[in-house]
Amino acid sequence: MLGKMSGFIDCHCHLASTDFKEDIHEVITRAKKTGVRCALVVPDLKYELPLVCDLAKTYPDFIAPALESTLSSYHDSGISQGCCLVDLSDQSQLGFPQANNKIHWH
Repeated sequence: MLGKMSGFIDCHCHLASTDFKEDIHEVITRAKKTGVRCALVVPDLKYELPLVCDLAKTYPDFIAPALESTLSSYHDSGISQGCCLVDLSDQSQLGFPQANNKIHWH
């Protein structure tokens, strides 16, 4: 199957960052022109999670929401360092289907 695939997948990017707020459409257009077929967008901070989901709804053929693989968003110091699984405890704000307010992994 790999021999039949063309293009690239950006497997970890932060397109929800405020750095791209003004030109996200141009950034995605340029990426597509250079052969990127899909981008896994990871929220760097908890407040970016809804922004990632909004991007996925706006660009469903290109953006795939993703999370860090860590189970906690807290550093040893107790300060939140990012967004990960624990931040999905209330999925209702994101507009995705829920099952008893819990994440179900397949």
